[in-house]
Amino acid sequence: MGSAIAPPTPLKRTVMQEIKMKYPICPNCNGNFSFFQGLKFLNPWNIKCPHCEIYIQGSRLYKALSVIAPFLGVAISAVAIYFEEIEKWETKDSLLYFVVVFSILFFVGYKAWPYMKFKLKSNKE
Repeated sequence: MGSAIAPPTPLKRTVMQEIKMKYPICPNCNGNFSFFQGLKFLNPWNIKCPHCEIYIQGSRLYKALSVIAPFLGVAISAVAIYFEEIEKWETKDSLLYFVVVFSILFFVGYKAWPYMKFKLKSNKE
């Protein structure tokens, strides 16, 4: 009698695999970075992994967002300054604007964080 081959069963992920899918990981030690740890990474070209302490760098997307962020901040502030200068807004309106805009940006950053990638820093750079 021949042995019957069982159909493949779907792979089940472990809890740790599920957690690692929600956060970017270090390419050296596979340690994950939470969103709040990522807020401490000010230089995307030179990031020290908090787990293995090796230097890594962010992906192109991470670097691009880091370069664009200060200009976005200036543009957001310019809108509030403009509306206050033409006397359409008072200070409380600008403060409300900042709370709403930065809350939206924080939420978008939080949702985009799992898609950030890191790579080992090469000695050439």
